[in-house]
Amino acid sequence: GENKLAVKQLSQAVKLNATYFEPIYARGIAKAQLKDYIGAVKDFNKAISLKPNSAKTYYNRALAKAYLDDYSSAISDLDKAIGLDGNYINAYYSRAFWKDIAGDYNGAVTDYKKVIEMDPSYREAYIGLATIMYLHGDKSQSCEVLKTASEKGSIMAEELITKLCN
Repeated sequence: GENKLAVKQLSQAVKLNATYFEPIYARGIAKAQLKDYIGAVKDFNKAISLKPNSAKTYYNRALAKAYLDDYSSAISDLDKAIGLDGNYINAYYSRAFWKDIAGDYNGAVTDYKKVIEMDPSYREAYIGLATIMYLHGDKSQSCEVLKTASEKGSIMAEELITKLCN
């Protein structure tokens, strides 16, 4: 529905001015929401060529690449997004997640801890950190992280404590 219409309308805008960043970037977002990740990456590539210092474009291209199972390239784009905006907390969180998927346990732990340092109320980061610690055999540390998340109001953490830590 809406995203297909958006892609159609944004494509018309791109035809009128193929060097205008916003409609190309927005079309990439709409394509990603339609799960057209290849099309999204192509639009984000073009958007980056027009505005190479856009952290949000690298971030969104990274997500599209990750959904195409291109984890190393996705992580590289997240590195670039963070390099452009060192406070881009969602880029750190996503990089932690994809580093773990790609097998970089230590890198994932470092990024999850950075997210928590930047925003101690980011409950999902505690859950991600605790989960990979548990899966890598560090049950006691995982349970400590879950307890902290529970204290911050995470219902999921409470459920995981019941299942994993008792």
